Formats: sequence, C-alpha cells, structure tokens
Amino acid sequence: MTDHPTPAGKRPALRLRTARRTGSGPVPAVAREGVVKRSIAIAGHATSISLEEPFWQALRLIAREQEISLAALVALIDGRRARTNLSSALRVHVLDYAQAQIRSLRGTPVAETDGARPDQGEDNA
Repeated sequence: MTDHPTPAGKRPALRLRTARRTGSGPVPAVAREGVVKRSIAIAGHATSISLEEPFWQALRLIAREQEISLAALVALIDGRRARTNLSSALRVHVLDYAQAQIRSLRGTPVAETDGARPDQGEDNA
C-alpha cells in the first residue's frame, strides 16, 4: 500500500480492507483487523452489514451448528434486537454464544453467572 500525502490538517481517508480466502492457511492480519461489508437478504430486502472477519467466521460457525443458513441466522438475530443496530446485535450474539460455550465447558449454569456483581469474581464464591 502506498502512502499518499494529505493536505495539512486533514486525516487520510480510511480504506475498507477485505481479503479473499483461497487456501486453508491462517487468516492474514489484514483480514482479521479489517471490516468486511457484505449484503444479505432479510425478509426479501438486501441489507449491507459491516463486521470484522472473525465475527463473520463465528456467525458462519454458529449457523452451521444450528443447521441454518447465515442469512437465516442474521434474520433471527435481526428479529430479536431492540433498538441497537444490526452489526452490534450480531457482535453481541457471537459474544453470548461464546460465553454460553464457556459456561457449558465449565459446567456452570447460566443462572449462576448472570447475576454476578462486577466486584465479585466467579472464583471468589
């Protein structure tokens, strides 16, 4: 990537980074850090969603485990969100899913962790 001079006092324009995956090797740092915009049809309408590549990968994994398409998963999340934007709702869904997986591995019931106070760690009970 070539640096182009910018006029004094102006910030350089941000560029959307996307990566095309052709092999099974590790994801390049550019793909991990950059935001990727994709179009998905929800209820018959095309919607553009911008997310970092690791979130797209996690959503594809969740959809595969639930045996539904990525578009169907996004539509479900879209239908449940309140006032938050769709990209944020998708990120929170991935986080909730990961936390549920961790609780499952640890054998911790959801009810024990949901009401925990910030000053009271799980291991200090």
